[in-house]
Amino acid sequence: MKNLKILAILTALIIGTQIAIAIQPVSINEPQLVNENTAIQAQQSNDNLNKLSPEKFAVLGKRYRNNMYECVPFHFNQYIDFFGLKIAFNIDINGWVNNKCEYKISGQVKSIGKDIREVYDVKATDEQIARFQPRVECYFDKAQLAILVDGLFSTTKEQSAIGKMLESPEKKLKNKTQQLTPEEEKLAAMIMTENVCSVPNKEDLMKQLEEFIKPNTPAQ
Repeated sequence: MKNLKILAILTALIIGTQIAIAIQPVSINEPQLVNENTAIQAQQSNDNLNKLSPEKFAVLGKRYRNNMYECVPFHFNQYIDFFGLKIAFNIDINGWVNNKCEYKISGQVKSIGKDIREVYDVKATDEQIARFQPRVECYFDKAQLAILVDGLFSTTKEQSAIGKMLESPEKKLKNKTQQLTPEEEKLAAMIMTENVCSVPNKEDLMKQLEEFIKPNTPAQ
């Protein structure tokens, strides 16, 4: 996905440069300008490509990572429709609130789609499922926030355990164990023991889950 985005940006820049050059007036009485214009076009294209060099992306990535350490506000919304499986989720980093970095995460499965419903024999309606909307709130002090960011970005020489979660099933079978990095272990311990996160609507969610798994009783 990251490579596709980079390719799209590169394509847009190159096409934009060519269009801008194409609409400029050209003097047909001065053919000697053709070679000069060609050289200018090549230089402009190179300049645009240089702006998108890996070094630039590395600098930008470092800045974004530092922003996370500093709890700079960030808001991310995503909606996915995968063959009828419709999922929406939001991630909000709201900055420092009472000396704690506030994270709020919410999600909703709007529908599960025909295929999942038939394969897993799901009886709950899409309306029932859509009412299941978990919310998570987390508050990190400066030290805890550093543990969070270190854990999210940690990698080993092979690959982080979080990254391995995205591997194909065939490759997973070859991996006997999935070792957490030291940073991931520290993050997991913090989440489990320091009460940095809570689910405000936990009771409502549990009631809804009970309704989902309740066996259907035949009508008398």
